[in-house]
Amino acid sequence: MMFLSHGTQDLYPDFLKEVHKISDSVRANIVIVANLGAVVGAVIFGQLSQIAGRRKGMVSALVLALCVIPLWAYGKGLPLVVLGAFLMQAGVQGAWGVIPVHLNELSAAAARGLMPGLAYQLGILIASPRIRFNTLCMVTSGIKKHSLDLRCVPSLC
Repeated sequence: MMFLSHGTQDLYPDFLKEVHKISDSVRANIVIVANLGAVVGAVIFGQLSQIAGRRKGMVSALVLALCVIPLWAYGKGLPLVVLGAFLMQAGVQGAWGVIPVHLNELSAAAARGLMPGLAYQLGILIASPRIRFNTLCMVTSGIKKHSLDLRCVPSLC
């Protein structure tokens, strides 16, 4: 999940600059809209997980994120890129928002305060080289104008 969340956030402003030639102020606004999408997604998929179950809520959010990859990465025109960013972060945070609750429900009572935080920190430890991998993919493949390459896609998953 760390690969998913940070893979869709960390280098996305650079991607928008290089591929879509979007100015700094517009990119900042796109990131703000994407973060609003994250809040909306957390609420919607959190409610869905209450009704349909945690796993179904997470899977639904991830399916949304998967379906909007073409729009998020290669939307034709600014409105579609903004919509893609909003929906991508709605899906990513929709899945992420359910995880701490799901971990608490799976944990023994004595470990409920520990489990979500420990799992998060271990996930960060494991996923931390991802940003270096993305950058290395871009540099070694000569990608400057198209900073999202099929050779780099595994780091998004």
